[in-house]
Amino acid sequence: AAGVPGSTLTNRLRASDWAPRHRGEWLPRGAPPDVLRDAASLVALLPGGPLVTGALALWLWGLRSQPPARPSLVVPAPTKVRRDLPARIHRTRQFDRLAVHQRSGLPVVVSSRAFADHAAEVPDADTLVRELARATAMRRAILDEVEVALGQRNRFPGRRRLAEALDHLRGTLSHSEVERRGRALARAVDARFTCAPHPVIDPRRGVPLAEVDTALVELRYAVEIDGPPHLLPEVAERDRARDRRLAQLGWRVDRWLWHEVDDEPDRVRSELARAVTERERWSQG
Repeated sequence: AAGVPGSTLTNRLRASDWAPRHRGEWLPRGAPPDVLRDAASLVALLPGGPLVTGALALWLWGLRSQPPARPSLVVPAPTKVRRDLPARIHRTRQFDRLAVHQRSGLPVVVSSRAFADHAAEVPDADTLVRELARATAMRRAILDEVEVALGQRNRFPGRRRLAEALDHLRGTLSHSEVERRGRALARAVDARFTCAPHPVIDPRRGVPLAEVDTALVELRYAVEIDGPPHLLPEVAERDRARDRRLAQLGWRVDRWLWHEVDDEPDRVRSELARAVTERERWSQG
């Protein structure tokens, strides 16, 4: 297209059924979306040497199962970019201090920084909790590192949401209300479930072995409503060890996460009812 006036080239592209994706890039009309293509072209076109962050960075780090619909980029403040670009733009005055790695040919920030930017992109803290826990389990992001990234920025979109997610995972927030809702849900299935946490006694020593959120004692069936800390690898391992000890005493322990109780109560009730039926058969030999 060298030597062709811009207006003439634009008319030719439109006549050939091409459509502008953003400044400097045209694609065949109806071409499927490609977030990596968009990110690469924007990194090349935008001033300031943008870096990939947010949900796309987390996907490139293997911390999300699906790529986002559009890339997220971080640029030096106060770089100005057009608002109609197919990307979410984050700005920082600490741009030169960001650690960068190459992933799929793109400059990508580390996962802790990506989470700090991603906090502005998620619909709620629960989503962020699950993604942080998954990353921690994969040893790709450590909560301490995310807290450092949080502390380095006093104000940014999503900061409160990220702080709340970290508090949930650290266990500093009470989850007694969701446990109460879980007990009510269990009692709606079978009124024999306890109205309060139930201590399971070790018969050999006569001391409590564990306290479960609710239990159908005569069937030795326990239900636990797990808050966000139970997603962390070290807590999950302690849970498994405790459940194995209870199983040695003939107990069955089923666990549901807090968001399952709140978001999928019908499914939880159905699974609880099936489990109670199975324990009834077990008790009858």
